[in-house]
Amino acid sequence: MICLRKESDDPWFNLAAEEFAVKHLSEEVLMIWESEYCIVVGKHQLAYAEINPELAFGQNIPVLRRISGGGTVVHAPGNLNFSLITDNSKSNNKIDFRAATQPIIEFLKRFGLKVELTGISNLSVNGLKISGNAAHVFKNRSLHHGTLLFNSDLSTIRSVINRPDQPYSSKAIRSNPAPIANISALSGMGIESGEFKHLLEEYLIKVFSISDIRSFSKAESSVINRLAADKYHTDSWNFGYSPDYSFNRTFLFNGVEIVASFEVQRGIIKAFNIDGDERLSGLNNLLIGVFHTRQSLTEKVFSSNISAVFSAHEINQLLLHLF
Repeated sequence: MICLRKESDDPWFNLAAEEFAVKHLSEEVLMIWESEYCIVVGKHQLAYAEINPELAFGQNIPVLRRISGGGTVVHAPGNLNFSLITDNSKSNNKIDFRAATQPIIEFLKRFGLKVELTGISNLSVNGLKISGNAAHVFKNRSLHHGTLLFNSDLSTIRSVINRPDQPYSSKAIRSNPAPIANISALSGMGIESGEFKHLLEEYLIKVFSISDIRSFSKAESSVINRLAADKYHTDSWNFGYSPDYSFNRTFLFNGVEIVASFEVQRGIIKAFNIDGDERLSGLNNLLIGVFHTRQSLTEKVFSSNISAVFSAHEINQLLLHLF
């Protein structure tokens, strides 16, 4: 096994690096890393159903899709990530969260924490979730990865993935919310996340008897950056990969009750209907065939005749109701 160090906090690069490592490297791999604020949904989830769009859009927090299943997590400063890529060719259990997380559990014991594997893949202390984990299998290689809440802003994490209503219907996997806590608060550790990351990496290097510690080469980084641009930066992956879904919501717009409903297949609006204000009826044809993303809808509506009827603020408020 090798330890790959990546200093980037770019979430697109970091998710692409995991995919690159599991699919294109031959060695088993350990990575400990951190990303700037972003929401990361599971491979089989409907992204919009997992987020608070007003907060996520308002704070410009990017939404990305990872290659593993499971539920939605928030990557943020103070929330470490660990990735473990192993050879599964001789294993009867290609996905084994207990085995993958046991070294983490043993490490946290050093700080007086009794950590338990709860649910399918969470790590919890006294019923409070400190780590969410997921997995992906590619041929004879298994990726197990997870978060470690050390000293993150829990209020922000809770709020951006706390959807106040649910206008979506689909067969997508839903997250199972759980109360969360920071490791630093539970353990009383008086250290910063950087030192915690160093101690964790040092411990796991010993556990896995790792002697080869390196960074991605220039050539590897170039491939990863290309993968990030071609896949992880695209709406077709982050939003269009969702299972087909329907949307139905009743809301107030300029004091008038509006009912909006539409059907989306592979990210594209296939049928759209809005009632309550005749001035909005043009949307019924205008939005068919448009990608259901904030940018696509904004560009389409602002370039239409509707922009002459309503102010920019009114249009932005209307569009927010369509997510």
